[in-house]
Amino acid sequence: MFSLKSDQDSPSDPNVKPDWEEIRLKACNDFIERKACHYIDMPARLTYDRFVFNSDPREGPNEAVDPIAFFAVDQCNPNQSWGTTFMVATEPYVAIVTGQFGVGKTELARQITDRVDAAAFPIMLSKCDGSAFSSKALDAEQMVRLLFRPLVDRESDLTPTVVTELLGAIRDGRVLLILDGLDELIFTVEGHEHFFESIANLLYSDDSHREYRVIVTVRTEYLRTFDRNNATDLVSRLSGKRDSRLGHSIPFVRLDYFTKTHLDMFLSEELHAAMAVHIGNYPALRELLRRPLLMRLFCDFVGSGGMQADDFEKLDTGVALIERYIKEFINFANVDDQLRQAQTQISKAVQWDLDSIARCSVRLYLDQRDYFTRDEIVGCSTGPKKADIDPFEAILKCPFVIRDNDGDTEVLRFAHRTFYEFFVAKGLALQGGKTSGGDADDEFTPFDEIVLETDIRRFLRTMEGDDWYNRTRRSYALERDQWDEWDKEFSLMQPNDAIVKELEEERVVLLDIMTEPEQFRADRDAIKAIRTINRFLDRPLQQLHPRYLMYNLEAVSVYVKAFGWESSAIEINHRLSSALYELLNKIVRRKLPTRQSRHSQNLRSGYELLVTRMLLIAKQMRYPWMEEFRRWGDPKKLEKEIGSVRSDTNRRVSNILNE
Repeated sequence: MFSLKSDQDSPSDPNVKPDWEEIRLKACNDFIERKACHYIDMPARLTYDRFVFNSDPREGPNEAVDPIAFFAVDQCNPNQSWGTTFMVATEPYVAIVTGQFGVGKTELARQITDRVDAAAFPIMLSKCDGSAFSSKALDAEQMVRLLFRPLVDRESDLTPTVVTELLGAIRDGRVLLILDGLDELIFTVEGHEHFFESIANLLYSDDSHREYRVIVTVRTEYLRTFDRNNATDLVSRLSGKRDSRLGHSIPFVRLDYFTKTHLDMFLSEELHAAMAVHIGNYPALRELLRRPLLMRLFCDFVGSGGMQADDFEKLDTGVALIERYIKEFINFANVDDQLRQAQTQISKAVQWDLDSIARCSVRLYLDQRDYFTRDEIVGCSTGPKKADIDPFEAILKCPFVIRDNDGDTEVLRFAHRTFYEFFVAKGLALQGGKTSGGDADDEFTPFDEIVLETDIRRFLRTMEGDDWYNRTRRSYALERDQWDEWDKEFSLMQPNDAIVKELEEERVVLLDIMTEPEQFRADRDAIKAIRTINRFLDRPLQQLHPRYLMYNLEAVSVYVKAFGWESSAIEINHRLSSALYELLNKIVRRKLPTRQSRHSQNLRSGYELLVTRMLLIAKQMRYPWMEEFRRWGDPKKLEKEIGSVRSDTNRRVSNILNE
């Protein structure tokens, strides 16, 4: 018996070591087990050695290609009807497959694994240890051990012979290495840089004959956050321009949403042709279903009989669709006689409590985890809590979670990152009920903890509905009972009805920019965004409340990330860089409020959050003065100066300055 990871295997013989081909076959089988039966080949946009964002019309030509044909030429039908060009990836290459959430990056990886003309080796990066990239790049052997450790039971199974053979198979192209979900592994700029330097180390050898093939899947939002300017830093690190070690092509394959043709094809395959026609009567739902993940969820519960056509009008947002999907399948598990009887034999119908999952998911987000431990599963369920009940067996079957391993520990993960983000947003919405009371930390925690996670913020906005702007006003310190926090002794402007009305109008536009920057693409909306941003940056920023500054500065950074190629965004980026630098120096050089009143403590807490947020934005935007700021003064002195109200401020500032 080989010592490979398997939920069903019995304990393995420690004296028997697997070879790399057996590890690969097990990884392939596990990966493609959940592939879609009805997969519609879709076109993608291809560019070389630069990443083109969806809305960049001036970046030159980008070909429409069939990604299956591109990577798995022997198992494709190049005669597609949607105008794709038949192109094939040329070895050696490191390909970056991108797209927004739910467009099918992982599903494409599964289809390639199943259909590629040679051996594929898929790795789910969410199972790997991303902290290894926090301080340095890994060498080739370290990289092999990090990538393949989750596939075996023991570290010792990766013998020197196995590691050497894996390196050889990757470098000479005997396997197509598929690294799925970089955005679920890396959470810092340094980690991003070190990851791609490690990939270069993995692929480099003195042998001039190199035919490696590597695919990395990653969200578009991730690249916008960690690798601006068309991913030129990524390309530089991969292509080895600094030491001329590697010479290869770096294709960027960008996946898009379903077209009308794709929608009709998929609905006809999964349901029936009449359904495709009927859905045309619901424009909001049809627009949602352009995202393959949401299409998959919709077809699953409509096909199971959990929804009738009369209910379609209610599915006008992604939140409504996902929540309906989750509730339908949990309800199905509760009423299905066979499943309920089997469950009763195990644990007397222990089942998920959705609000508990949501609250726990917020803690996972703060800890940068995407899995539940055994104790957390028990805490998220209802029913008897008995010591002899295995919580992994006691939970009614739910399609949005899967049993998995984190090292040697069995855990439960979300089946897709979108479910994770949905539950984090739901947890934040539940916590949002505290905005009218509680202590200083409780008042602001839900909104404060969302940094640049645009998808989570979008879910949260939909959940809040019409109350979104009202519920977020307190986070900007604009409610009347917060006006005393605009401390005159601290040289802040004194609010009145006219000033607050003006600031409110400004922050609503900036909040929209921060949440959905794409809606400001049209000329008229773009002008509105640019004018609002420049009006905000023209203000004497040091006279504004730190909470008002914090989110609006973030909104400006989101705009720059979304439209960085535009001349207006380039100018705004320079202004933002200067504003952050000047504001940081002013804040850390003056004495913060020390009075013990609640208003003073809230104001000081706001400044601590503002400093942390500004440092993080500067780091993610790669402003050159950030290095100077790291060397400026003593970080410990800075931490001591700003960190006495919020217990986590010291840790965050230290992490940002010292990473």
